[in-house]
Amino acid sequence: MKDFFRRHSISAGYSLLLHMGILAMFFLSFPDTAMERPASLVPETVRAEMLDESAIEEEVRKLRAIETKKQQQQQTRQKKLENARKEEARRLKKLKEQAAKEKRKLQELKKNRDKVKQQRITEQKRLKKLEKKRKAEEKKRKQEEKRQAEVKARRLAELKAVEEKRIAEEQKRKQEAVAKASAERRDRKAVADANSKIEAKLNRLWRRPLGTAAGLSCVILVKTVPGGEVVDARVTRSSGNAAFDRSAERAVMKASPLPVPDNPGLYRIFRNFEFRFRPDL
Repeated sequence: MKDFFRRHSISAGYSLLLHMGILAMFFLSFPDTAMERPASLVPETVRAEMLDESAIEEEVRKLRAIETKKQQQQQTRQKKLENARKEEARRLKKLKEQAAKEKRKLQELKKNRDKVKQQRITEQKRLKKLEKKRKAEEKKRKQEEKRQAEVKARRLAELKAVEEKRIAEEQKRKQEAVAKASAERRDRKAVADANSKIEAKLNRLWRRPLGTAAGLSCVILVKTVPGGEVVDARVTRSSGNAAFDRSAERAVMKASPLPVPDNPGLYRIFRNFEFRFRPDL
């Protein structure tokens, strides 16, 4: 609206100035004396020029056409300038929007970069924590393996010691059993030898009583002291023949000392022992 009034005001001003200019040219085209002459003395031709309104209007139309063309050109320029201004404004707005978009993008990138950085830091912390935990667990596992290995070694050592002890004891028992069996065999042999010697000695010293039958036997309880000396000899199971029994007792006493074993352990067998006397076998 302001541009409209401004344009029409300018047009009115130009028109006014144009009329004033025409009038000024009209008056200046006459000598100064003409100003001093009475109006009745003006020539007809001059009055005709003054009254030639159509020529003036034609000139005015031309001037107005020129002015209109100028105004149109001015408006065209203004419109171009306005369009250019608007285009520039749009361009600046677009640039501003692009700048804002780039700024937001940069901010987003920075935010993402910071986020990624924070995530990387967090991940590094997590990995460091996991590594620390892994090392602790590895250390604990190795300690546990070492402890279990030590326990196993001790258990194996104990089992080995127990087994070695068992084997040693078994060997000892076997050796003792062998030794005992051997000793028992020796003792039995020694006892048997002693009995044989005693029997042989008694048979050599015994004298058969007259009138006794052959094949008689009796059991005699013999008591000795270390060295085989006989301190007592009594028939505990009679042969049924008193003379035979007494002859047997005399033979035992006469055979003193008896050939008993020197081993004290074996001698105990012969300290008090019963002996079957069978001279005819």
